[in-house]
Amino acid sequence: MRSFLIVAMVSLLVSCVNTPKISQNPVSSAALTHFEVSGGLGIWTEEENISTRMLWQQRADDFSFDLTAPLGVASLKVDQLDNHTTVTRGNAVVGSSSNPGIALQQALGLSIPVPVSQIAQWLKGQPGKADSSKFDEAGLLKSMRYTDQSGIRWNAVIRKRTLFQDAQVPALITATGGPYNVRIVLNRWKALEPTPAEVTPAKIPERLVIPTQ
Repeated sequence: MRSFLIVAMVSLLVSCVNTPKISQNPVSSAALTHFEVSGGLGIWTEEENISTRMLWQQRADDFSFDLTAPLGVASLKVDQLDNHTTVTRGNAVVGSSSNPGIALQQALGLSIPVPVSQIAQWLKGQPGKADSSKFDEAGLLKSMRYTDQSGIRWNAVIRKRTLFQDAQVPALITATGGPYNVRIVLNRWKALEPTPAEVTPAKIPERLVIPTQ
């Protein structure tokens, strides 16, 4: 379960091939700030084959995501709020840090942090901090290369897209890194409304002061 969860996170942050001149997306998915997406995640090596459900929620710069194994056998929840990340398993806090990658590292007892802060960019089909990336003729991201902090190079390809809020977002991502092969299916996108705290109240005009004689 430990190796499965780390690969599940890192696999979202991978890339491939050299970068041509980058053109602007016809409708930029970077404008998506409040959304929920769910789907399936498959990870396999020569020795094992694992599948899980995934649910991601993004609210501006904050996010939360869940990974749940079949029949709810095991689950992990990561919450980033106000630049601080908490990881829970059941009712127990198993990781906490201002860096989401370090929080996940604590939770899973990993030797390196996972670059979780880039996940939202990859889900939207944006290059984030990729080493290099390749775009199609329409300016949509096709593939990416990402090297993690331990020096492992991950390569990913966006193989299918779907339309969400007038933007072409990923529907299928495949990735490879080390001994792992990863398949990410994103098939249910939903818009989320900003919370009351995120809504900036309209500024009330100041009352004009009429001088008295």
